[in-house]
Amino acid sequence: MKIKTFSDDLLDRLDTDVNAFIKHKHVIDIKFSTSISNPQIAPCYGVLIMYEDMGIKGA
Repeated sequence: MKIKTFSDDLLDRLDTDVNAFIKHKHVIDIKFSTSISNPQIAPCYGVLIMYEDMGIKGA
């Protein structure tokens, strides 16, 4: 199992990046978080993806 993390302040861009990454992966789980350090600044969105590469193991 491997992990990959993404973060961005724009949800559309984050969605695009995550969807492109998981396209050819066996996704085990996805965790999503939002953090706001200052109410006057856009929140930061984070994604943690647990996955396995698709293909023949040991090759």
